[in-house]
Amino acid sequence: MAKDRFVTVSHIGNGIGFSGLSSVERIIVDTKTGVNYALTPGGQAMCVLVDRDGKPIVTPVE
Repeated sequence: MAKDRFVTVSHIGNGIGFSGLSSVERIIVDTKTGVNYALTPGGQAMCVLVDRDGKPIVTPVE
């Protein structure tokens, strides 16, 4: 069985506001690269999460 490319690591619920992004429903991780993304309700928009230096937040993957 193939591993899912994206997995949910945090489910926020109804969403929280971010500047330039109306709300975030969950945080997902790309299981191939480890890059973290914020996903809006319904998957209408996806945004890379970055650290204070502007580099993508990466979760170590197997």
